Amino acid sequence: MSDVNEIEDRYAPDSIIRELSNPSRRTEAMYHFTKNEMEDVQYLIDMVNNALHEIIAALGIKASIKFAFVATVKSPFKSLKYDQNDYIIIVGWKYLYWLHVLCVRLQHAPVMHAYLGLDQHTEFPDYRGKYLIDICRDIMSDEERFTEATSKLCCGLSIQTAIALIINHEVAHIAHGHVDFINSSDFSQFKDCSESENLTFRTLEMDADSSSITTTFSIIGRKIGNAVESAPLSKKAYLSAYYARRMIFGIYVSIIFQDSIANSHNPIKHPPGYARFLIFYLLLKNDIQSQEEYFWDLPDKLREKMAETFTELSGELGCLGYPMMSNALASGDSDEFTPTYDPFVADFMWSIHLEPLNGRWARIRPFLVPRLKGGLLAPPSTDPY
Repeated sequence: MSDVNEIEDRYAPDSIIRELSNPSRRTEAMYHFTKNEMEDVQYLIDMVNNALHEIIAALGIKASIKFAFVATVKSPFKSLKYDQNDYIIIVGWKYLYWLHVLCVRLQHAPVMHAYLGLDQHTEFPDYRGKYLIDICRDIMSDEERFTEATSKLCCGLSIQTAIALIINHEVAHIAHGHVDFINSSDFSQFKDCSESENLTFRTLEMDADSSSITTTFSIIGRKIGNAVESAPLSKKAYLSAYYARRMIFGIYVSIIFQDSIANSHNPIKHPPGYARFLIFYLLLKNDIQSQEEYFWDLPDKLREKMAETFTELSGELGCLGYPMMSNALASGDSDEFTPTYDPFVADFMWSIHLEPLNGRWARIRPFLVPRLKGGLLAPPSTDPY
């Protein structure tokens, strides 16, 4: 029996990798890597393994979940069932590398580096007039940054949070019974037309997003609490806020990253990017209210600093073309940049893209209850649809 403090190796063994390589498994991956083939990016394996270990423990999951790195061009992250109570999370390793590079580069960007407590920022190409998504894609595609990303592990808490948010989302699909439900005969009644099927998929994605932000905040928040526990009383507030900024930065980078790698910004099976951000943002604001008062404005303050950072790179707030940042008016003079967000846009996005999902959630929730393997399902808030 392993020691209770030992972290189980959850990378899929070679036997499962060979099985996944069978075309009948339909993983949509071009190639499935054994752990030995991925030894050059062991640090990425360790981060996913640690995140998965913490999530399974936090949610009390009653199932076996492993993961495997793949080469993929379609689904960078995907949850699959491969046996009776055995599941696997398919992870496009290159996407994690891009996430790490983006996290490192942005935390060292103008404005952001000072807010996060870093001494200096790195140089960037001329991004004047470019959209935020195009800036991020350019940063991620710069292969020369691989060495920088792996050497500057001072972004530890930020990248841990960013990866945890993604893995949490995939675990929620398993723990909340989504994977079993989709592959069951019960799902057929939601496939009478493409509109109904896509509405159901979007609802499941909303549930996974909600679970991922709540669980990530709980896990990373506990880490922050442990990190400052032994600090002098006079420094506890400062250190708590310092680490909380890194955590929220990681959450925002993860959201931006997922939009940057999306094939479509008007998806039919997922809520659009800004609607997903609203889920994360509102739940984060709610969760953070349980903390000390000096935490409460951090989600808004971090959002302002992200907007200011990308405005510094692009040259103008209006150039960003990204509602999470550019749903704003810049008020004050050039030395006092303050984005003022328009609540109408957020309310409109919520009413169009998220509110209709509540009725579908009330309808599918009874099918998920007997398939629940960990965590909690949100209660219904309206009549079934």
